[in-house]
Order: sequence, then C-alpha cells, then structure tokens
Amino acid sequence: MVVVGWRWRYPVGYPAIELPSGPIGPRDDPLAAAQAALRDYCGLAARDWAKVGKIVVATGNAAQDVFLFRAERLHRVPQPPGNGAWLPSTLPYGLAVACAGCGTIEEAGSVAALLLADRQRQQGAWRLPRPERLQLPVVTTRLFPI
Repeated sequence: MVVVGWRWRYPVGYPAIELPSGPIGPRDDPLAAAQAALRDYCGLAARDWAKVGKIVVATGNAAQDVFLFRAERLHRVPQPPGNGAWLPSTLPYGLAVACAGCGTIEEAGSVAALLLADRQRQQGAWRLPRPERLQLPVVTTRLFPI
C-alpha cells in the first residue's frame, strides 16, 4: 500500500492526489523533514527509510530540489491538530504506480517518486512486503524546499 492524500490545489482548481510532502529550509535535513511530513499529515512514523533520489523542478522563474524517500514498517503516532486540508488515504502499490504512469496522479514530485521507486524495485533494490506481514502501508514521500 502507498499512503497518499487529497489536497485542494487552488492553482489548478481541483483536489490533487499526492504523496505526503512538506517544506524544507536551506539548513534542514531532508530526512528529518520527510519524517515530520509523514507524522504531521498522516499520523505515521516509519522504522525504515531509504532515499529514492532527488529531482529538480524548474520553471522559467525558479528551480527547486525535491528529495524523494521511501518509508517502510509504518506505525501510528500522535498527529498534530490542524491538517484538515490534507485527507490521507491509501492506494494499493500497483494502482498508485499505474496512476502515476497514466496521469491520474499529476503532481510532479509524487509522479517522480512513485516511478523512481518502482524502477528501483524492478531492479531488485527493494521488495514489497508479503501481504500477510503487512501491518501498515509502504509509503513513498517527497519534500520540496521553501
């Protein structure tokens, strides 16, 4: 399973399906920011983290690094109040990757994270947990700088 969320995106005028993400300052540790985003938006923490990669999102006026992580062996933790704009949910792993590939998931960082993580899986870098051992979903998370 992949943890996703629905968030209203005013620039496009509709809710987007996205992976948990959050801001990162110039002196912040990307992994610590990923851990905070997963906790703050989903009320989850992970025992295992792996870096999926880093991409650059650029427009005509700006560019920013986006750090991509995969979190596994999740467990529930207290979630800070006030995240009503983010509605967490889960998708089966294969469906999430298919949604990234066909455009149902449109947000660039989420698409990159899912497709890069799946490429790593196909190359043998990691495996999906067996369903009988799955307690909480596998999640890919991303961050963007502020």
